Amino acid sequence: MQEHVQTSSDADASAPWYVRAVPVTALLAVLVVAATLLIPGFRDEVARSTTRQSQPFAELYFPQDRTGAPVVCTPSGDSVLVRFAVSSHLEHRQWMGYQVTLSPTLSSTLSPTLRKAGTFLISPDETRRQSVRLPRPAGPALVTVRLPEVGQRLHARCDGAAGAGR
Repeated sequence: MQEHVQTSSDADASAPWYVRAVPVTALLAVLVVAATLLIPGFRDEVARSTTRQSQPFAELYFPQDRTGAPVVCTPSGDSVLVRFAVSSHLEHRQWMGYQVTLSPTLSSTLSPTLRKAGTFLISPDETRRQSVRLPRPAGPALVTVRLPEVGQRLHARCDGAAGAGR
């Protein structure tokens, strides 16, 4: 009679998981190091992923009143005052253009669309508050404030005829 010899040992199956994982992890680490040294695009991506660099940006928002509610437009006689703020987290001082549009809503098409544009100079870590006076709309309107240089836009409702828009 011939004996059947078992080819796998019971010792391999009972080995802890980390004994099998260490060689695989070491192989992956060697491959990553080799790719980092040999492939420039991979090396650049690893450098970007592992270093912290500040991303310059500008923050556009409507200022708040004492209760924390945003103040968008305030009626004043036959006009409204649209307020917005920009906080600069940019690297350099620069001119920033803005556009304010006051468009009638679908339920209030009596007023024409009104636009006003301007520029201001803003320095890094500075907050600039702007006010733009536009003719008061006959009814509810949509306020849009844009900063074209940084690609930002805000929308809010302005109740020109009924009172302060928030």
